[in-house]
Amino acid sequence: MVRLPEQIATRLDSVVPRRKRNQFIVDRLSEVIDEQDTQLAKIAAAVTAEEDNDPEYQQFIKDWEVTVGDGIDEDNAFDK
Repeated sequence: MVRLPEQIATRLDSVVPRRKRNQFIVDRLSEVIDEQDTQLAKIAAAVTAEEDNDPEYQQFIKDWEVTVGDGIDEDNAFDK
């Protein structure tokens, strides 16, 4: 259950027919969530592109990649 502030509920009542309010709210929330997902995807793509084009960052990653298998034997068990 979602509770709306009285002012918002009154406005909703005045513009959306009674039997269509639930779907109206679902539709608006879906639009907002989709927009947020789109914005986050754009940000992630921009960060990835920036990292891909940053030689200093690429060297940093290469330096750390040599440690990926440290401490793990052939059976993927930690060395004792």
